[in-house]
Parts: sequence; structure tokens; C-alpha cells
Amino acid sequence: MRVARASAVKWARLVAAIVGTGVLAGLVGILMVGTLRAVEWLAFGRGAEYMMDAVRGIPTWRRFLAVPIGAGIAGVVWWRLRRRKRVMDIRGALSHEDADFPVVRTSVDALLQVLVVGSGSSVGRENAPRQMAAALANKLCRILRIEWRERRILIAAGAGAGLAAVYNTPLAAIPFALTILAGEWTVRGVATCAVVSAIATPIAWLATGGQPSIRLHVTGGTVAPVYMWALLAIPVCALAGWTFDKLAQRARSRARLEGATWRTPVAMLAVGCVTGGIGIALPQILGNGKSTMDVLFGDTQPIEPIVWSTMIAIAVIKPLATALTLRSGVVGGLLMPSGATGAGLGAAAALLVSAGAPGTWGMRESDMVALFALVAAVGVLAVTQASPLFATVFFIELTHAAAWIWPALAVTAFGSYWLVRWSIQLRWRHRE
Repeated sequence: MRVARASAVKWARLVAAIVGTGVLAGLVGILMVGTLRAVEWLAFGRGAEYMMDAVRGIPTWRRFLAVPIGAGIAGVVWWRLRRRKRVMDIRGALSHEDADFPVVRTSVDALLQVLVVGSGSSVGRENAPRQMAAALANKLCRILRIEWRERRILIAAGAGAGLAAVYNTPLAAIPFALTILAGEWTVRGVATCAVVSAIATPIAWLATGGQPSIRLHVTGGTVAPVYMWALLAIPVCALAGWTFDKLAQRARSRARLEGATWRTPVAMLAVGCVTGGIGIALPQILGNGKSTMDVLFGDTQPIEPIVWSTMIAIAVIKPLATALTLRSGVVGGLLMPSGATGAGLGAAAALLVSAGAPGTWGMRESDMVALFALVAAVGVLAVTQASPLFATVFFIELTHAAAWIWPALAVTAFGSYWLVRWSIQLRWRHRE
């Protein structure tokens, strides 16, 4: 009798932890979306759903100053936050049971990430909601006395649900939590992540409206050129993704995230000036990269015409600007910067094809640009995140792309990822 009662109490606590984690992740999503919009309004003088709309028409000096001011303020707070020790990240919290993962310090760190992205720094914002949601999930599990095995799954599930809540991508949260964070797939893990994400995402609709984060606007598409590009894009995306990932890894390894000094805010301010200066000539470089994909996928009007040189500039400068930002000590993700880099490459390829053979396959240039950009964005993301399944599902949910293009996205994602893996294995064999 006592054993049955103890088992029932244990399951009740676990159910409460799962539901609670989903609710907390949804509330985190609302907080992050609202904070980002507020920061963009303060930085650029107007509120807007899209970064391009926010910077459109504002004085050049304001476009420039917003970035270093936001980075400088965040740098000062980060300096004080990191003077004694580094802020724990999700992977660190998942590595051992007694990891120090305090809610307050972690939440402040997450909000600072939103501040730098909202003011124009070139880095992803997805790390913020997943970090705060994971910290809250960990705290709730400790209060409910959840065992480490289940608590570890819930920390990863909370992080995935935080990402899903912000971008309205509930299915992508599952491979993100289990492949990228937890590193293992189990039936219990899939079920837990699915339930937590299913609770969190609708709650965040209060802020996101339940709409796709980036809409793919195409009037029509022809299968042949898109699938041909899906194959040709594999080596291009593999090289771009591998290069981006190496730049980011090196930048993070050299960043001062523990025992910060006065050099931290100075470095962030300096990098903010560089990014702001680039943003004067190339406003698409500002922010996490979503604005680039908004334009290329046809979701908003460009500030200037979409031309080949601009697309190549984005594909080259975006990873460099992101790596430089990470090197200064800014914490952030690579999801949208990776997607923007790939989208720039895909758009450049579409413009070349369109210029060389106008009217080929009966596709409009804008449709070809959008579809080629989407394919390449998925390919680069698959490499930088080391998860082709996540990259494919994430962009399908992100854009609500038509089903006929899904196999093309999967081909490029898995092809790019495995090409990089095969190349690395081949290199190690030669060294041996």
C-alpha cells in the first residue's frame, strides 16, 4: 500500500513538473517577444514586427548609434555579472546533477542577450528564451524533488519549448532538445518534449499571434530547378556552415566569459561601433538575421533592391560580424545568423540563374530567390547545429513552406551535414 502511494505521489510530482515547465516556457516566450519589441522601439524610435521596417526611414546616425549603445550597456552589466564566475549555460547544467544554474543570474544574462540583438548586434537571440526556460525548469524540478534522470530531460525540454514559444515551432523543439542538448533519443524524452512544447507554444500565441515567424511568399514554384539546386547546394552549404561553425567556436573559446574586467564593455562597445558602421551601408546585417530572410522570403519589402553583390556581402559579412560579436564576450546563438548566411548564398545563386537564363522554367525571379534562399538556409543551419532533422523541421514550421518543397529541404540538410561529417572523418584517417 505504501509503495503504491509513494509511486502515485512520484508520478503526480512528475506530471506537475511537466505541465509547469510548459507553462513557464510559454511565459518566457511572451516575456522575450515583448522585451525584444520594446528594445527595438527604444533603439530605432519605432515599434515594428520586422527589423527592416524599424530601420526604414530613420536617420543614419541613429542606425549607427543604436548598436554600440545597446552593446555598451549590456557590456557593463555583463562585466558585473561575470566578475567572479561564468554564467552557467544549458549544456553545463545538463552535464552534472549539482551544476549551479541559478534563475536570477541566468535570467539577467538572457535579457541582456535580447538587449544586444534588439539594438542591432549580429548574433542570434534564441539562446535567451531557452536558457531562461531551462533555468526555471531546473528550479521547479528541484522544488518538486524530481530525480536527476527526469530532471535532465525536463531541462532540455524546457529549453526546446522556450525556443518553440518564441518562433512558433513546437515540433522542432523535440529534435532540438534531444539531439542538440540532451544527446539521446528515448520514448520518454520524445513524449516529455512534445507535451512541454505543446503547452508552451499556445501560451506564447498571446505575443506571437500564432503566426509563422517568417512567411514564405511565392506565387508558384517549379519542382525541377528547386530540386536541382537542392543537390548543387550541398557542397556550398557544407563549406559555408563548416566555416561559420569554426569561426563561432574559435570566437567563443577566446571570449572572456569568466572573471570579466573593464575590457569587456569596451570590447562590446567597439564591436558595436563596427557593426553599426557596417549597418549604415548594409542594414540587413543588423540584428540576428531574421530581417534578411524576411526580405528574401518575400515577407517584407527590401530597403534597397535585391542584387547579387548585396547577397554575397551578406553571406560573407554576416558570419564575420557574428564571430566578432561573440569574440567580444556577447552571448548568443547561431540559428538566425546561420539561416541568413545560407539565404544570402541561395539568393545569389538564384540571381545568377535568373540573369543567365531569364524566364527559365517559367518561374518569377522573386519566387526563385525565395525558394533557393530557403533551401540554402536549411543547409547551412544543419551544419552549424549538427542536426539536419532539426534544421529541416525548424524551417518548415518557421515559414509554413508547402509540402512539395520539404524533400528538397531534407536533401540539402542531410547532404550538407553528412558531407561535413565524411570530410572530417576522411581527414582524421589521413592523419592516422
